[in-house]
Amino acid sequence: MLSQTKLDRLSALAQIRKDRQLTPAELTEQKVLREEYMQSFRTRVATQLESMGMRPRQSQECDCGCAHKHPAHGRDRG
Repeated sequence: MLSQTKLDRLSALAQIRKDRQLTPAELTEQKVLREEYMQSFRTRVATQLESMGMRPRQSQECDCGCAHKHPAHGRDRG
């Protein structure tokens, strides 16, 4: 989890942004803090879901001809 100091700074930068444009250094700091916050959030959510017995889906390549990955539509294609 993000420390309270970092959360406070992220909130302060959001407030400053409402009053004026952030400097390039402040924008960079905000971006770094926001990414750190989001990574912490994702980790906490994944941990909670796993503790409830839910597991993330395993991505599989599909042979439908599309250029992206998604589950194989629940069909056995063998």
